Order: sequence, then C-alpha cells, then structure tokens
Amino acid sequence: MKSKSNGSKIFFWGGVGTVTGSNFILEVSAAGENSADSKIGRLMIDCGLFQGGGEAYAKNKEAFPYDPTQIQTLIVTHGHMDHIGRIPKLVHDGFAGKIISTPETKEIAGVMFDDALKIMTETAKQHGDAPMYARADVDKALLNWETHPYHEVFEPFANSLVNVPGNFGITARLLDAGHILGSAMVELTRKVAAGESGGASDRKIIFTGDTGNTPASIVRDTEPLSGANYVVIDSTYGDREHEPWEEGTAKLKEVVKKTIEKKGVLLIPAFSLERTHIILYELNNMFEKHELENIPVYLDTPLANRLMPLYERSTALFNDKTQKIIASGDDIFQFPKLQMIKSPIESAKIERTANPKIIIAGSGMSSGGRIPHHEAIFLPDTNATLLLTGFQSVGTLGRQLEEGAKEVTIAGERISVKAHIESIKSFSAHRDVDGLLNLLETAVDSAGKPTAEKVFVIHGELKVALFFTQRVRDYLGLKAEAPERGKGYEVDF
Repeated sequence: MKSKSNGSKIFFWGGVGTVTGSNFILEVSAAGENSADSKIGRLMIDCGLFQGGGEAYAKNKEAFPYDPTQIQTLIVTHGHMDHIGRIPKLVHDGFAGKIISTPETKEIAGVMFDDALKIMTETAKQHGDAPMYARADVDKALLNWETHPYHEVFEPFANSLVNVPGNFGITARLLDAGHILGSAMVELTRKVAAGESGGASDRKIIFTGDTGNTPASIVRDTEPLSGANYVVIDSTYGDREHEPWEEGTAKLKEVVKKTIEKKGVLLIPAFSLERTHIILYELNNMFEKHELENIPVYLDTPLANRLMPLYERSTALFNDKTQKIIASGDDIFQFPKLQMIKSPIESAKIERTANPKIIIAGSGMSSGGRIPHHEAIFLPDTNATLLLTGFQSVGTLGRQLEEGAKEVTIAGERISVKAHIESIKSFSAHRDVDGLLNLLETAVDSAGKPTAEKVFVIHGELKVALFFTQRVRDYLGLKAEAPERGKGYEVDF
C-alpha cells in the first residue's frame, strides 16, 4: 500500500500543449517535515524558448511566473533552443543557482547562445524593445554550469549557490536520450525513510527530455526507463508512425536524382544541430557508394560549421555502426564538392552558381537563419524542390509550406510557391507513437515487473498530447495525464 503524497510536486511551465518552451520545476520538502515552516527545494528541468511566430516572441519576453531566485538548481536535457533558450534570461532575472548537463550539452549551449544573442538583439531592435538579456548573463550562466558524463551519480542540490537545507536524499544521473549529441534523460532518485511509500527503499522520477528516433544514424539508442515510478515524457510525434529509416534514405536519394535530372536546385532547411549532420552523413554514404552523381552541396549554416569540431571529436558517443565506419578511415561528414559557406557574401553568391546543386541551410522550420533568403529566390522555380526533414511548429514558414501554401511572405515580400515540396519524417530526431510506447514498457524493476505509476505527457501539440495520453492508458494500462500549464501535480517522491 502506497502512502499519500509527501508534499512533492511537479509544476509544468512550458512544453505543455506545445512542442516548445520546455520548463518544469520539481518541488520537494525536507524529509519528514509537513509543517508551515517546511524547507523546500526547487529543481528545474530545462528553460527553453517558445518558438513559432510573433506570439512566441511575446511569450518569451514575459516575466517568469515564479521567482527565479528561489530555484536552487537547473538540469538541462540537451542543447536545442526550445530547451535552453531562456536560460540567460533566467539568470538576468535573478537565478543564481548552478546549471548541470552533459559536457557536450554545455559546449553546444555556448555556441547556441552566441548565435542566439545576435539574433535576439537584432529582433529586439526591430520591435523597439530592449534585449531579454546581455552577454554578461550568458557568461554568468556558463560560469555556474557544471557537467557530468552519462551514468555518473551526483547530488543536484549539493554545493548550490542558493540556500538549500541539505540534499533531500536525492541523487541524479543523466541517461542517454538518443536524441542529439549529448542529449540526456534526467533520472532522479530519492531515498525514502522506513515506512514511507509502502517501505520502498527509493523512489524514482525520469524526465525524458526529447527521446530519439530509433534506429538513429549517428547517436546511440535511448536507454531504458528502468525502475521509474513517474515518467515525464515527450510526445512530439505521439499520434503517428514514422516511415522506416530506409524509406527516408531512399526518398532522399530519389529527390537528389530528380534534382540532377532536372538540373534544378534542392533546398533543405535543416536544424543546424544534429539534423544537418545526419543529412551530410547520408549524402556522404550515397556519394561514396556511387549511388549519386557528385554535385555541389553548399552547407550554408555557420552554426552547423561551428559545431562540426565537436562532432568530429565526440565519436565515442556515436552508435556502433557509425564508429565502425569511422574506424575504417571514413570522414563521415566530408565529401567532394561539399562547400562550407561562412560569410553572408558567400551565401549570396550561391544563387549564381551552376545547377544542379543542393543548399542546406538553417533554420529547420524556415523561421530564421539563411534558408528564407534562398527560399525567396527558388520557391517560384518549378525546377526547385524544398525538402522538409523535421517537425514544423505552428506559426512557422515551414509549417505553411508543409501544409501546401501557394504563396508565403518572406521579409515582407509575397512569394509564390511553385517549387515541389517534399518531406522525410524518418529523419526526425523524435520517436513516433510506437517508439514512445515501447520506451514506456522499459519502466520495469530487475524482475521485469512494471514500475510506472503515472505518466505525464508533455512536449506535444495539445491534440497530439491528448491522443498519446489516451494511447498510454489503453495500450499499457498506465495512469497518464497531459498536464496543464502552471498546475502543480503531487507525486509520491
């Protein structure tokens, strides 16, 4: 028989009813204290940007709905902006605690913050606003950021710069989420005094962050949720199945072949972090096997170029198949006729280069970066193809194109869409509905007995999250809920 809640709650402040703005807070009380003067520890998971048009800009500027000075620790799952983008604002608004992630995520965050600071400053000027934060806030965040490799046990409340009464008996580990390089699930374990929770020796919550598509081309598969009593799980594609990876590879090959035959242009809006590297990996394989004629490939994303050295020295985190390819002497991200574009001047010259050609540029949702410039030029071209390779948030240009818009606005100018629009879902870095259900089935003890008592479904558009919540109930027989923003949910932890 399980006890009632011991006062611990999870608050969901972002990533609910949407795939962006991930931001969660776990509140725990000092063990055994239930009086009005109970000591409270507050542990935050992720602090990301809301993405998707003007409404997102306004939401990101809003004051946090909690006091940042009362958060002792922030654990970061991975380096995508919808998980890290508001960390400097959190610091600017008073957060003085420590930040924790894998070493790779910290390095990625440093690069992403540099890029975001420039974009944010320019955007603020366009709106006549002051920037949300400054360089000093970025520097302070990175100074207070500590790292732990996968599986290393640490105390998240230890050595906090914010006053906290002990560690609450909580330890943590970062597990491989299989999403992007350095991505992690946050496993929190709390020792429970005798007599609590039916005499159990410990309780476990896992925040999955974003879990990777399986099989992945570069990174390893997502680790199991062993022993989890509560799971906070992403649901980006919780209402659909992905095509097999092999079909996505075949479609990429087909699209490139048609581009060559038409002497056209292939535009690939790609997320600079991971998705770009996957596309380069797949193109490299096709060129080396002589399945495709070598044509110019322009990598027009400075952010991806800056991240390349990290990928090249992090091969120990790649899956076995990729490590074997590298061990054979293959540079999986380099091939003839690949040109790294650095300056805006070089980017502008791509238009005048001979066809056929491939242009890979950020951002993946066509909501910024250099890809909108190329789209403005080539979307009216019937010999051009736009290939979408990832999720397109509501309100983004990518979503409009995915839904078949015949005319779009880019930089204030109306652009007709005559190019072919294609998409590949299997290259997604997110699990589909079956993959998510399979992952939840790994929440078992050493004897194979299910341990999950409740599942919180987040990081999905509302209708998707609700669909997957019901699927968890129907298929796995688990208690599941799509939480409301700002509501505190009691957990026996």
